[in-house]
Formats: sequence, structure tokens, C-alpha cells
Amino acid sequence: MSKSNLNSIPSESLAALELAYQQTIYEVFSEDQVIHLQVNVKAPQLDCLLQQHQQTSWAFITAHNPFSQLLTSAENKRRNQTLTVELERRKFTYLKGLGRDVDGHWPPEDSYFVLGISREEAMEVGQAFSQNALLYGEQGQVPQLVWLVN
Repeated sequence: MSKSNLNSIPSESLAALELAYQQTIYEVFSEDQVIHLQVNVKAPQLDCLLQQHQQTSWAFITAHNPFSQLLTSAENKRRNQTLTVELERRKFTYLKGLGRDVDGHWPPEDSYFVLGISREEAMEVGQAFSQNALLYGEQGQVPQLVWLVN
């Protein structure tokens, strides 16, 4: 897969990739609950969480499996540790998360639910970690899939 261009992916593969992102369950681990997110599906607990943290925007980001290329568990862990350092350097508040393939064909991906991040900043971070896409949202809206490659 090209590192920067979805146009080089056959349309059948691109459709399968988009469907996989849409069917993934994105779990956010807050202090007192696990919030399940899906693309274009309203999650009422999400607005409460944003209010608790006095934020209006968020992104769900991972550093696992760049450009959907499966890496070893050790390499993914190292990449996510680097992502943690980057989020802390930028002074973001974040909660741990997990991206879970509902069919179990893809291993769960450790992720971060980043509070108060703008769409542009989220895209910048996701691109720095070679991700195809991320989940982004604002208070009162459904989670949106944001493509990071052309």
C-alpha cells in the first residue's frame, strides 16, 4: 500500500478497508466506565465525558499497524509509547482506548482518546504515525472517520 495515496488501492480493497473502520468498536476507558464508539453512531456518554473534562472536541488515535500493515506486538507497543510521548509533549489530556475488530480478524489496537484536540492537530498526529484514518468528533455530533491520506 502506498504511504500517502488511497488512489493506488484497488476500489474493492478500499471499500473493505472503509468497512473495517466503520465496523470497528472504539473503546474509551474513562474513570468509571467503558464508552463504545462507532463511526456515525451517537454515543450519549461521550458528551457527558467531554463535559466532565470541559472539552468540546476529541480524536481517537493509535500508532499501531501503520498504513494497515500488521506489525509485531512489540513494535506496536514501541510505536504507541512514542505516541504517548508526543501527546504529552503537546500537553494533551488523554484516556486509554482500544480499537476492536468485531469479527476478530485483526488484533485489538491500543489507542488514545485525546480530549480538546482540533481536527487539524489530530490529522497531523495521525499522519506523523502513518495512519490511514482516525476517529474525530465534537460535542453533540456523531464520531466521524477522517481519512489522513490522499
